Amino acid sequence: MKTQDYIDAVGDYFGEPRVATLLKHLGVDKKPKISRGERSTNFVCKPLGVEIAFTNESSLDVSNARYPDGALVLSSVRFYGPGSEEFEQYSESLPHALSFEMGVADVSKRLGNPAFSNEFIGTYRWDLPRHCIFVDCEEGKKITQVCVQLPVA
Repeated sequence: MKTQDYIDAVGDYFGEPRVATLLKHLGVDKKPKISRGERSTNFVCKPLGVEIAFTNESSLDVSNARYPDGALVLSSVRFYGPGSEEFEQYSESLPHALSFEMGVADVSKRLGNPAFSNEFIGTYRWDLPRHCIFVDCEEGKKITQVCVQLPVA
């Protein structure tokens, strides 16, 4: 499965073909279930360095999307880089030609200025037309995680 396949599935809901393909690739053979009082649930695939999240449609604030009542929407895909104690490093190309060798300045050259940044915790966000990109950096240095998620309202 290519990285773009993950990105294209963000915003689709459980039961749609792209989500079914993604879940099969990750070895997930059960329907996502959100615990009472929670808004979302995650599936992890540590050997591939990927984590995905489903959010109940009623908890989303995505202005350009319409979902059936109760739909579980693929709201984010996280790709893990070097240094994770739990996950293997994601080995495919990263979204928007990013790489785990890049720092925040490199990402900004490619995507422009971040819409949000917190240097203290090393998290940065870029808002794009169909999704946003979160990048976590270790002590402001190289990328350790990249997350593609539905747009932030």
